[in-house]
Amino acid sequence: MSRLFGTSGVRGLWGERASPSLFLELGKALAVHLGNSGRVLVGRDTRTTGEALQAALVSGLLAGGCKVIQVGVVPTPVLAFCTKLLGADAGAIVTASHNPPQYNGVKFWSADGMAFTPEEERRIEDLVEKNPKGVEWSKVGETGEANILPVYSGEILSRFSLGRSFKVVVDCGNGAASLIAPHLLRELGCEVISLHSHPSGFPGRELEPLPSNLQHLEEGVKQWGADLGIAYDGDADRVVAVDEKGRTVEGDKLLALVAGQETKKGDTVVTTVDASRVIEDVVESRGGRVVRTKVGDVSVALACREHCASFGGEECGAWIFPKIHLAPDGILGSVVLLKILESGKSLSQLWEELPNYAIRREKVYCPENEKAERMERILQTAEKMGGEVSTVDGVRVSMPEGWILVRPSGTEPLIRITVEGKEEKWIRETMEKIVRILATK
Repeated sequence: MSRLFGTSGVRGLWGERASPSLFLELGKALAVHLGNSGRVLVGRDTRTTGEALQAALVSGLLAGGCKVIQVGVVPTPVLAFCTKLLGADAGAIVTASHNPPQYNGVKFWSADGMAFTPEEERRIEDLVEKNPKGVEWSKVGETGEANILPVYSGEILSRFSLGRSFKVVVDCGNGAASLIAPHLLRELGCEVISLHSHPSGFPGRELEPLPSNLQHLEEGVKQWGADLGIAYDGDADRVVAVDEKGRTVEGDKLLALVAGQETKKGDTVVTTVDASRVIEDVVESRGGRVVRTKVGDVSVALACREHCASFGGEECGAWIFPKIHLAPDGILGSVVLLKILESGKSLSQLWEELPNYAIRREKVYCPENEKAERMERILQTAEKMGGEVSTVDGVRVSMPEGWILVRPSGTEPLIRITVEGKEEKWIRETMEKIVRILATK
């Protein structure tokens, strides 16, 4: 059997990888993993296929003897946080995060509120392959419902307050953030203008919060004279910011700002192999150190736990605040951004003060069955470039001119390329060379 789990749970197109039959088996496998007992929180995002897949997953869990608490449409970080807070044995969220609405998936959470490790995911895959039977009729589980949104909001409001009011435009992408983000920010004293803020499986913009998908937010920030614009992906585990001039802030720069906010002397910050050198510049200037790990929030969370990190994050806007919990949390990230603005400086001032590196990212379509051969091609090329080669995650080459990272996506049929350097010409020529090598059949 091919691997079911990628870098962030199980994902695929509805009716293919995301099918009720597979989710039934995943539910039974999770139940066996938990010893055919225990309580599991189960939620979903706003996709049209979510209810069907959740029903199948819940059926498998019940057939396996678990008690299921269904929490409805919730952001992924809310479910992860409450899994630990409420003492559940596991959590499961039916979501495909930033993928298009025809995709869906599921992600599992341990009792400590951290995503399943690769080892736990492999155990689930092995159990699915064995097709476990359900428990006998007298031991079938039962289901109930709970509203956990107020639980999460209450915890955040008890830990954070703002020293001044901000005008914020919030783009929820018609995703799970719609049910909590605008309300929570108002409770913190902000004046909130919301866009795409009713839950819908037919979102008004693409779910991935890229600059090309955020024109309405950028225009809204300028039109309403807001201090900040915020956008989430489908399940709100990621957050992106727009400054008061209506410009989407580069992911690396935003990551560096938040990392700096969360760093004190002696602290460790975790980021991934594809993040900009600006992270080191900011963290080290505050007396901290940076640990780099594989791409994916599971890898970042594991490294945060291992190194007792103060913060962990990725360029895409998936940020982990270990003092609160070990799941990437776009809602909490929004609050931290507002705390940064309490300095009195605007967001544009803050990110323009950061060191500037030229960085370019591209992606090349590549079927799953061709990824290994094309990556081998890249490795052979990298070894001839005269730089320091790392294969921690994909192929990374560090040279005096800059660095290159080529890695296969764990969730899509793509190979991603990142090139950062001091000179635009070197970046452009290097990117063209790598794309050409990958595109050759």
